[in-house]
Amino acid sequence: MSLSRRGLLAAGGAVGAAGALAAGA
Repeated sequence: MSLSRRGLLAAGGAVGAAGALAAGA
């Protein structure tokens, strides 16, 4: 459970960062 939750947070963070960069660019 902890691993999957950590994976989801990591994936969400990566997607959020990519979205922020795209919006900024």
